[in-house]
Amino acid sequence: MDPHANTVNDSHPDEVVAQTPSTNPGSTSTTAQQQALLNSPGKGSRLLKRSARFGYFLSSPAFAVILLVTVGPVIIAALMSFTHVNLVPGGMTFSWAGLANYKNALSSSLVRGALAFTFEFAIVSVVLGLVLGTLIAIVLDDMSHGRMFVLTCLLIPYSIIGVISGQLWSYILNGVYGIADYILISVHIISTPITFLNSPQAAFGSIMLADSWKSMPFVTLIVLAGLRMVDRDLYAAAQVDGAGWYARVTKITLPLLKPALLTAAVFRLLQCFGVFDIIYILTMGGPGTSTQSIAMLMYNTLFESYNLSLGSAISTISTLIVLVIAIAVLRVFRLQVKTIGTS
Repeated sequence: MDPHANTVNDSHPDEVVAQTPSTNPGSTSTTAQQQALLNSPGKGSRLLKRSARFGYFLSSPAFAVILLVTVGPVIIAALMSFTHVNLVPGGMTFSWAGLANYKNALSSSLVRGALAFTFEFAIVSVVLGLVLGTLIAIVLDDMSHGRMFVLTCLLIPYSIIGVISGQLWSYILNGVYGIADYILISVHIISTPITFLNSPQAAFGSIMLADSWKSMPFVTLIVLAGLRMVDRDLYAAAQVDGAGWYARVTKITLPLLKPALLTAAVFRLLQCFGVFDIIYILTMGGPGTSTQSIAMLMYNTLFESYNLSLGSAISTISTLIVLVIAIAVLRVFRLQVKTIGTS
């Protein structure tokens, strides 16, 4: 029996831990050198700068493409909005117009009507999408079986191209051979076919239905990702305290989902201000101009009327509105994140 065994076993645990590193002096010196290298401000900053430069180098092609296809057209449209553009054989001529195009745009009833419809559409679509997407995400989060199958089914509408989605809903809502009228008549809800797309109110509701069907899965995925990050111990503790499903959702789930909900709201707002394909297929902006979005008005002004100056002014106004809304929502998002981080 080793005479030193009792000495080691009877020693205090802290002393044993303190003695362990001394058995391998080489590892101690290596660790000290690594720690000194990490703590060295000069070498650490050089490594960070080198890593940042390498990251910029790798992402520079993507940045170049983004600048080319997004920022470039915005700058060109902004410059053209201050000129009178005349189409001539072989090209275009430009003459300085100042703010005349913006005065014409802001005084136009078509522009004001398109902006009003776009704001109304954006508010209703975002609120409806957030409510439905959140409810479906909460149900999916509580499911123990079949979640992947339901998620797969939800992704089908979102994966369909907007033009095809609009064409599908135009067949469903058609007043002559649409399946919607056939089902409503078969179950005796209505007695005569409804022309869903021939009145402003019905056309607006039809557009909202088609847009919600396509965009709601996007919100559901973002909210579901936020739900998967919520600590499950909070639900267990609330359940022990006697909190029901409604109390757990309102007191735990929704407050912790604010960053995810704001993220979804930003993306949906940007999408709503650029909505074109579904409206173009379903109503062409009608009846009259009651469902004409600002994106459709830009299209009609630029490519139907060939008024490049006024179309550029309308697109610049729309871009500025979207930019202001995005900055405001992102500031709210930053404040919410700080609040959650300090709470």
